[in-house]
Amino acid sequence: MHGGMHVKKMLLALPAALLITTGLQAQTCFDFDPYCDGLELSLNGTQITGYWRNTDCAGTDVAVIGEVRGGIGYVKCDGDKEPCPLGETWAFVIDGLPLDGTMVMYQYNGAGWDVWLDPLYYNDYSGPCAFAAPGEGLDVSTIGISITK
Repeated sequence: MHGGMHVKKMLLALPAALLITTGLQAQTCFDFDPYCDGLELSLNGTQITGYWRNTDCAGTDVAVIGEVRGGIGYVKCDGDKEPCPLGETWAFVIDGLPLDGTMVMYQYNGAGWDVWLDPLYYNDYSGPCAFAAPGEGLDVSTIGISITK
């Protein structure tokens, strides 16, 4: 009986890994809901590159880098290229594949990672992110509590 569950989990995990691998080949937007910002990501092999778009609700973008391991996408600010929002280090884990509209956002505290938002809701679509007019909305890095939908 347990062997059947193991096979079932394997069958579910394989399409999830394929989706993150094929789903991000082209540019994909993860538009944070209900915020003014989001991630715009592309995948090359297992390497993720892109931008955290509109981080301040005024059009500022920050480079992000990451990788896919075990069918899960790990993305963080690329502090080597430019500072992260608020001078902090932020990371995102895109799990629950196939894409299910939620990810987890983390903040680095100097010794380890603290959960900032779990879940962080998003709407995903192909192509570049199309956000509200500059100055509208609340960016996800400025809130200090977990929000549920």
